[in-house]
Amino acid sequence: MEVVGSIAAQIAGYMVEPVRQWLCYSFHYGSNMENMKSREDKLQRARDTMQHPIDEAKRNGEEIETAINNWLTEVDKIAELAKEVRVKSEEAKTRSCNGRCLNLKLRHQLSQKAKKIAKQIEVLENCRFNKVSYRSNPQEIVPIRYGDYMDFESRMLAVKGIVEAVGEANINVIGIWGMPCVGKTTLVREVAREAKEQKLIDEVALADVTQSPEVGRIQGEIADMLDLKLDAETLRERAIQLWERLTTKDKNVLVILDDIWEKINLEAIGIPCGGCKIVLISRNHDLFSCEMGTQKNFVLDVLPEEEEWSLFEKTIVELSYGHLESQEVQYFFLHCALMGYGIDNLDLLKYCYGLGLFRGIKSLDAARNRVYSLAGNLKDSGLLKDCPHTCELYHMHDLVRDVARSIASKNHMFVVMDDYGLKEMLDVDALKRCKCALGDISLIGNLKNLVILSLSHWDISELPREIGFLTRLRLLDLEGCSKLEVIPPNVLSSLVELEDLYIGSSFVEWEAEGLNNERTNASLSELKQLSQKLTTLEIHIQEASILPKDLLFLKLERFKVFVGDVWEWSDKHETARTLKLKLNTSFHLEVGIKMLLQRTEALYVDELKGVKSVLDEVDKEGFQQLKHLHIQNNAEIKHIISSRISVTAFPALGTFVLKNMINLEEICLVQLSLRSFRNLRVVKVGKCQKLKSVFSSSIAMGLCLLEELEVREYSIMGAIAMEKDQDGMEDHEDMKLFPPLKRLVLEHLPMLMGFVVFPNLERLKLSSVDVEETQYNQHSARIGCRLTNLQVMSRFQNLSFLEVEGSGNTVHLLSFPTARVMMHLKHLHIIECKGLEEVLVAEELGVEGRPNLFPRPECLFLKDLPILKRFYEGSNIEFSCLKTLRLEHCPNLKTFITKPVSSSLMGSKEPNEMNPEEGSHAFMQPLFNEELSSMDVEETQYNEHGARIGCRLTNLQAMSWFQNLSFLEVEGSGNTKHLLSFSTAKAMVYLKHLHILECKCLEEVLVSKELGEGRPNFFPQLECLFLKNLPILKRFYEGSNIEFPSLKKLQLKNCPKLKTFITKSVSSCLTGNKEPNEMNAKEGSNAVMQPLFNEEIGFPSLERLRIALLDDLKIIWENQVAADSVR
Repeated sequence: MEVVGSIAAQIAGYMVEPVRQWLCYSFHYGSNMENMKSREDKLQRARDTMQHPIDEAKRNGEEIETAINNWLTEVDKIAELAKEVRVKSEEAKTRSCNGRCLNLKLRHQLSQKAKKIAKQIEVLENCRFNKVSYRSNPQEIVPIRYGDYMDFESRMLAVKGIVEAVGEANINVIGIWGMPCVGKTTLVREVAREAKEQKLIDEVALADVTQSPEVGRIQGEIADMLDLKLDAETLRERAIQLWERLTTKDKNVLVILDDIWEKINLEAIGIPCGGCKIVLISRNHDLFSCEMGTQKNFVLDVLPEEEEWSLFEKTIVELSYGHLESQEVQYFFLHCALMGYGIDNLDLLKYCYGLGLFRGIKSLDAARNRVYSLAGNLKDSGLLKDCPHTCELYHMHDLVRDVARSIASKNHMFVVMDDYGLKEMLDVDALKRCKCALGDISLIGNLKNLVILSLSHWDISELPREIGFLTRLRLLDLEGCSKLEVIPPNVLSSLVELEDLYIGSSFVEWEAEGLNNERTNASLSELKQLSQKLTTLEIHIQEASILPKDLLFLKLERFKVFVGDVWEWSDKHETARTLKLKLNTSFHLEVGIKMLLQRTEALYVDELKGVKSVLDEVDKEGFQQLKHLHIQNNAEIKHIISSRISVTAFPALGTFVLKNMINLEEICLVQLSLRSFRNLRVVKVGKCQKLKSVFSSSIAMGLCLLEELEVREYSIMGAIAMEKDQDGMEDHEDMKLFPPLKRLVLEHLPMLMGFVVFPNLERLKLSSVDVEETQYNQHSARIGCRLTNLQVMSRFQNLSFLEVEGSGNTVHLLSFPTARVMMHLKHLHIIECKGLEEVLVAEELGVEGRPNLFPRPECLFLKDLPILKRFYEGSNIEFSCLKTLRLEHCPNLKTFITKPVSSSLMGSKEPNEMNPEEGSHAFMQPLFNEELSSMDVEETQYNEHGARIGCRLTNLQAMSWFQNLSFLEVEGSGNTKHLLSFSTAKAMVYLKHLHILECKCLEEVLVSKELGEGRPNFFPQLECLFLKNLPILKRFYEGSNIEFPSLKKLQLKNCPKLKTFITKSVSSCLTGNKEPNEMNAKEGSNAVMQPLFNEEIGFPSLERLRIALLDDLKIIWENQVAADSVR
């Protein structure tokens, strides 16, 4: 019996447990279904949240991470399974066949599936991702060989010749010209492809110049191709960044500038004429030969007739509609072509949705996504390209646009699609007539089915009341209607289907909602009627007091909302969700604004009343989506964060700006999570008078991505970052922070005692900053801004740009040890330092041989330094890479580098302290002497730098100083009588441009006494000579036998004493050493009658001669011009 009982118990166990589990699913049917539904809703919200950064990344041309795409796929699959269970559950409630057993069985099955789905959803909910997207490598412009076009013999020969020119070491600038549409751009892309295959170049950058060249746009297009981020504010600084990138030693770059119509300044863009290869494309041959300095030019003629017909037949096939995958893409392509050079995303949405191009699309949001998809399709086909400066614009090549318009014009119509297929619409002329007929826009009220209405930039003062009849309207665009002052009441509230409203840069006359008055204008309360549909809103509300307290925008996905009268409207879209606030009311009442804040990506705040701590009182959730934060002009805020929070603060913030926060005491009072501020890249702080430091060291330690820091106008700031020790005292100890920091600007910080070590700093600007290092010098005790012997030499080891401006107490700027570690410095600018006497401290240059400092400087700029005496005193210095040297308004700069003079002659006196006999040796030192050598200078400018005759560039033993000089301009030198010695001029074999302006005392350009016998061989490549406003200039030089073989342009203007360009020597027996104006009539007859140009001078290449305001000019050429003088 015991055995039987045991067996029965086991059998019962095997039977009961499955039954129990089976019944359990049935009994818990309700809770399992509810749990699945709850988790499904939560997962859908998570998916919707994830979709926002995905959409923005796609708009910015970024690629979505594979893990994200996989997660979305799984979410969609599980959502379908959950939907299927819910549908069957609804069916089970109404089904009555087979009695309760079937219902119980179905409940069991559905409950089991619901529980399984809930577990799967839980797994998806717990997925975490570090980032959503990534930026793909810049799209190559030369991956494809244009076979049909490039296989022609004429084009293969042209490509071969240009590729060979690219490979020649002594050719940097190449010109290609030809008629429009002969294939210049296509050919150059093939050149780039073959040059890369042959390893002649590593990278290619292409930019369209166009008839209206914009330096910033051109810089941006080149930078995008090189994957270079141009983060500088000014065009000059952007040019410097681009210059540095193009001259990198480890990359050979080919820069292609297409569609050039007039002369452009390559240097202003940031393109060096040496260090990279440049190809210029134009229709104008004279532009290259006369203006752009190309070294080799190629002409591209039209194809021979047999090649042209062959190309025509192949092109027609390739551009047929069958080349694109669907009719929808074809018509989208035609619409893009009809929109000009800049194709606006919003305009595409208006036209394509309004004309019914998209089949089955009902909402604007769905249409917007379709626009992004089709644009991507065209970009993949090479028919469309992104605008480099904004994600809201596309560009189409002019040839592609012309072909597309030609295709559209053949049919004389637009075509649209609806749910029933294709149908005809108005032709182009009819559309134009329709637009003109709408002078009385009240007629629009009759178009009851209108869904898109764009009155952008219309000259209207009042919106017709009849627009309120357009109850099916989905998009209303009133942007740029600057004269719009009246929108009748209840017009906007009638547009109940409206999804997009653009009214930001036009209407601002919103009327307050009154109790007893009848309104005559639109009120913000009308927008409450649109809140259930509105997904896009751009609006400017100048008075915060008229904001309704219950105005909520529940479905806004894109918004640009400005509140307050301090904001200027801009069409530039930094992000999809921008909010700018100046609230002179209590912030705690603005519930609708608080809801927007939680989704805002760019937030600007001015005068936020009632707020003392931003995070604690504005968004306790920590601004999870905020990318840009700008707070200004606030007298109440004391802290950004004042109390502990349970979430990570500002996890996505990339830009942080604080300006004129007069009572701000600290950024953060409490310890934050290390993930707070973790994406911060740019910080700009100014006029926060009570802020003693920008960051505590604990916050600073977490800023591992910070690249740019600006600190301006602080009266008490002592350090960039500081920490409190155990006694609560502030610690300024030097710390190694912000490892990726590349740009640092410090301005007007009188109490700054020093700053932390930035090991990767590349650009440093100091303006009115008296940084005092701890080391003392035998001549001065802590002299202002001088950067002296640093114990931590890594502070400047990567510095490429240093600008010091407005430091009033600085006598010496750099110590020799500091200068020696600046191995990567390329740009040194020193401006308005009123007390600066010397750049390098001369006493510390006690080294034998040539000092190795500044091995890479390309630009040296000294300006407005009233008591600067010299760069330094010493010998043996070399600037091997210097390209540009500018000296402006340095009146006491007598010699660039002072060569020490024997103490037996001078003692310790400066030249201005000596008597004439003592100072003769020092006084006669030229501006540049033989101690300054091996400089590959390409451009030199002197402007009012000399207070003596010493501006003359004289006998240089190291002639390599000027061996690569191509441009020399001397302006405003007040005491210079003779500019160049003959030996110096002889060294300038590459000089192409010589400009001499406003030199009041200049009598002669070349020192005539040094000219030897025979025809002198100097300025062999001079192309442009410009002499202007030289009141006592008598001649270029006195001598004979000279030729300017390459001179193309000669301009002589306002030189009243210039009678002869080159004075032919007159026998001393007749004139002695007298000038013509010192002779009597008989003595001077021979000299006075010399013409401006005589037979001794030749201009075989002269193309343009301009002479103006030469008062004493009598004769230009005497008798007949020599046959080979001017051709």
